[in-house]
Amino acid sequence: MENVKAIKVILRSFELVSGLKINFSKSSFGAIGMSERWKVDAARYLNCRLLAIPFLYLGIPIRANPRCTDVWDPIVKKCERKLAKWKQKLLSLGGRVNLIKSVLNSIPIYFFSVSRVPNKVLDKLVRIKRQFLWGGGMEQKKIAWVKWESVCLPKEKGGMGIRDLRKFNYALLEKWRWNLFHNQGDLWARLLISKYGGWRTLDGERRGSSESAWWKDINRIAHSGEDGSWLDKGIKWTVGRGAKAKFWEDGVSLRLKYPTLYSMSYQQHVIQQMGRFTTAGWEWDFQWRRQLFDDEIDMAAKFLE
Repeated sequence: MENVKAIKVILRSFELVSGLKINFSKSSFGAIGMSERWKVDAARYLNCRLLAIPFLYLGIPIRANPRCTDVWDPIVKKCERKLAKWKQKLLSLGGRVNLIKSVLNSIPIYFFSVSRVPNKVLDKLVRIKRQFLWGGGMEQKKIAWVKWESVCLPKEKGGMGIRDLRKFNYALLEKWRWNLFHNQGDLWARLLISKYGGWRTLDGERRGSSESAWWKDINRIAHSGEDGSWLDKGIKWTVGRGAKAKFWEDGVSLRLKYPTLYSMSYQQHVIQQMGRFTTAGWEWDFQWRRQLFDDEIDMAAKFLE
């Protein structure tokens, strides 16, 4: 209950500092993993309603299982309602393309950036766009003269520039990783670093059920390709003086490639601390926890090549 009291103090302090009044009668309080009695007492202490799951957030129901396709029904129905107001027969092909780009691609953009969309939902949204583009409706279908993969290509490559929803979803999730990489000093980034280890852990092994659904989705995207994520393919590493780059983990992960040597190394940190600059240039100074065996010496020799 101490945390609830702290929340009350913070909210009251905000009222005194800002001059704004918090309407607790329109607010709700909820908790996961606590008893119903505790939730009722906490809500009564805060003078607000008890939050029930599922609840609506920005028009979409939030449930315990984010993978449930029913969660996305409001988004699908909203796209269908938008199309119902625009009759395909009154618009040219160019008008339909512009409407898809300006309206249908913008409706789910927030939800695409915080969750990996189930394939069934993506198929429904693509079906809606295809039927609208080629003049078909919910009751009738028309022939699609060009395959959808070609339609989603950029105009300079012969397509119509309509977004591929699956790639768009992956790109928005990868953007979190990019922002985490470039804004490590921000408060939200420091919180993620303290809880999950930051962007570097996205290249390592999964931790398990303690991670949030959002972080699991980002982690899953980071391991979706055979050669790594799309973000990895576009990164070029500049070591400089090695004060920030980690020798075993950044770039090509030597920790995964040589786990035995990594476990025996005293120097599981940045490159700058693993050697020194001399008049002849950079010299490595590897330090091991024990003397290497014969087979490990061969491994270390191959490692240094």
